[in-house]
Amino acid sequence: MTEEQLKALIERDEEISVEFKQESERQQPLAEVMGAMANAQGGWLLVGVTDDGTIIGVNHPKTIIDRLHAAADQVEPSIVGRVTVERVTTTEGLTVIVAHIPEGLSAIHAVSGVYRVRIGSFNKILTFDQAQALAFNRGIRHYEQSPLTRMTLEDLNEEAVKNYLARRLRDFTPQSYARLSRFDVLRNLGCATQEIGLPVPTVLGVLFFSPTPDFYLPGVQLIAARFAGTTSERVLDRANIRGPLPEMLETAARFIEKNIRHRLQMPSNRGESLAAQEQPEYPVGAYREMVVNLIAHRDYFNPVPSHLMIFDDRIVVENPGGLLPGLSIDTIENYHRPRNPRLNEMLQTLGYVERFGSGIRRMRTAMREAGLPEPVFEADENYFRVTLRNKVEEPATPNLTTEPGLVQPSRASEVLREQEILEKLPLARLKPRQIEALRFLIKEGKLTNANYRSIAKVAVDTTLQDLNQLVELGVIRKVGTAGRAVHYVLDQQFNT
Repeated sequence: MTEEQLKALIERDEEISVEFKQESERQQPLAEVMGAMANAQGGWLLVGVTDDGTIIGVNHPKTIIDRLHAAADQVEPSIVGRVTVERVTTTEGLTVIVAHIPEGLSAIHAVSGVYRVRIGSFNKILTFDQAQALAFNRGIRHYEQSPLTRMTLEDLNEEAVKNYLARRLRDFTPQSYARLSRFDVLRNLGCATQEIGLPVPTVLGVLFFSPTPDFYLPGVQLIAARFAGTTSERVLDRANIRGPLPEMLETAARFIEKNIRHRLQMPSNRGESLAAQEQPEYPVGAYREMVVNLIAHRDYFNPVPSHLMIFDDRIVVENPGGLLPGLSIDTIENYHRPRNPRLNEMLQTLGYVERFGSGIRRMRTAMREAGLPEPVFEADENYFRVTLRNKVEEPATPNLTTEPGLVQPSRASEVLREQEILEKLPLARLKPRQIEALRFLIKEGKLTNANYRSIAKVAVDTTLQDLNQLVELGVIRKVGTAGRAVHYVLDQQFNT
């Protein structure tokens, strides 16, 4: 590293990938910074620089270099050999020791048993669940292989297992199946494991072979809707699609087929049937591939449902969980690193996936050959979205947050969530003004007495009576005891 490069780093100030330390810093804090950066996007640790960016140098460079190597070894698992340490001497004769922690290390790192991740210029301590989610998100561990200890192998449909094996093994017979224990068969598929000596299903086993996977994994559902026109104001058709993944995939494809327009096309070549053929407004290959990608690549650790939305001019699917680290919209077509590799293998066996990494290319080709715009892909750290359009026009402006580059869930998703919650409420026992207030609560997350009076146009006494009735019905619950701190939230049974 040159002096100019060093000063350019210092000008960036302390941030997610830059940290300043002085010579007196002990080994433990140095290790904590290294571990946190290794769990984020890597970075540079500069020793001999004050918090305000002033270069003061170090008096004992060799001691600091040894201390940094020892700190790298203290990280669990060790990152010695991955961290590079060098001296940079300025024109003023001051020596700064620079440790570079690379990004993309293939582990989640701890120091003294504590996991941290770099957030801005801070090292955030992670809970066990947060560390586990980080491992899943980086593809270091695959959630699909996690055991579900609340279940037994009897919770899986044995007939579904046999049907799958019949597709996977051409020479499969019931007799050959009988020679293996049920656990051995499921373990070989990645659908079962042992936990404390007991056989239990994995997430993958539940996703494929449980008749009700959403009972054990709440996010495993696809909320589908057909809207009137090009906005989400009015719903024409709606479905909550649940069940084993192959069943969900077929149900979603049928929902699309039912809710898109079809036109009659007369035969163009001699020898063809004289009967007119129905042609869907989107190529079947494109929308089926879109659904397959939705099912195959979603983050099943995330409890938020997926969404399928059909408008007059487009089809949109949204998945919780952004792209894996190291991937971008520009690279997803040519670089395939599946979030759920065993799940992808099983879909390939059933004929839904031809080969890894080819789905996006097939979607684009199908749309292009149909004379339609190519699919639009959008992603941020929380969502992945695909849009198919049925005519060439200026694309709608993405609903961006104040931070450039982040795409928020669409308004259509919010409408679907509102309707899903309202369907669970005892609407027949509620007044119209209470329902309007609940719509506000669903959207904003909380409801105050003042909010209710403003929405319902009623006096204080009536407000209290209406809110108390909602509490007694178990629709909402009160938070706080007195004054302005009092507000109401949806009861947990509805707040999903």
